[in-house]
Amino acid sequence: MTVPRVWVLAACEGMVSLFEKRGDGHLTLLRQGESSIAPSAEHLRDYMVESVKNGQCNQLVLVGSGNDIAWAQALVPEAITHRIIAEIEYPLLPGWFRETPDMKALSQALEQVFKA
Repeated sequence: MTVPRVWVLAACEGMVSLFEKRGDGHLTLLRQGESSIAPSAEHLRDYMVESVKNGQCNQLVLVGSGNDIAWAQALVPEAITHRIIAEIEYPLLPGWFRETPDMKALSQALEQVFKA
């Protein structure tokens, strides 16, 4: 049986960050090069496709407002959409995405979503 490698795509007002959900429930930020936020949609798509090919992700959870989830669905490469296991409508704050480099407040908010 394959151990799930769950990634969380957090989206808010055009900003997107990726996290890996660990077995203990904590989330680890997946940096996009030098940035905590994906620098562009193309970069994010390429990063996701390559990561799936390398076995780094086999399940994906989308988190954000209803509009942000709809936008994130369109952003996820078609080859990966079947890996989306959940969409969680939860309003994320733009300030959490600007809190670099570790995005501690966003990580904590997302961890609370999974505990609920």
